Amino acid sequence: MTNTENEDKKIYIRAAGVMIKDDKVLLQKPEIDDLWCLPGGSVEHMERSEDTLEREFFEESGIKIKIERLLWVVENFFEYDEKKAHEVGLYYLVKPIDSEEKVQMKEFIGKEEFYHPEKHGTFELLFRWFTKEELKNIRLLPKFLPEALQNIPEYTEHIYTTG
Repeated sequence: MTNTENEDKKIYIRAAGVMIKDDKVLLQKPEIDDLWCLPGGSVEHMERSEDTLEREFFEESGIKIKIERLLWVVENFFEYDEKKAHEVGLYYLVKPIDSEEKVQMKEFIGKEEFYHPEKHGTFELLFRWFTKEELKNIRLLPKFLPEALQNIPEYTEHIYTTG
């Protein structure tokens, strides 16, 4: 994973995908949380962000994707586990490839493998399609997403946000 971390702060790069079908967007959340986000993950050292996104999308959801274009470069400043975090997010518009069965499901279960020096393991991820209206009624992070997903930009935007 490409990141720098010490006792009270960290910075890392995340690649995420915006997949839209029938005017709905695909989101994911850990089985034990109410926090929704776009599918994706942390960029590994010396890995292109597009490769990260293709790998993470398939590993977690089983969906192969084609990357269309970069939508947002986002600098997100927030606190998590009592650490100040600076996430640089690269958000891409994506389309599914050869995954029609999963794309047709209203929701499905995927897997997340995690590694941390103190622990490692696997947990389930819930994937679900949401209408743009439903995005206003869920906990979706980063905070800019509920509004930004209402109108996908024609050109790449640079966004600063907190939370």
